[in-house]
Amino acid sequence: TSAMHIAPAGQAARFESSAAPDSETTLDGNAVVVEEQMLKMAESRMAYDAAIGFYQKSMQMLRAAARAPGR
Repeated sequence: TSAMHIAPAGQAARFESSAAPDSETTLDGNAVVVEEQMLKMAESRMAYDAAIGFYQKSMQMLRAAARAPGR
């Protein structure tokens, strides 16, 4: 293996965790808030639907441009 693959001595990776001020943690240690996840899922779905609509419209326009005139 190359010496470039190994981190130099004395430089250990550091990781610091911090809790967001609005985070919740249940007694079992679970910090997932179902309402937040549902909101994120809905936002992702709307972005996905918009992207698919744009893609489909673009494909329709390309197909129309590729057709022979008068067809």
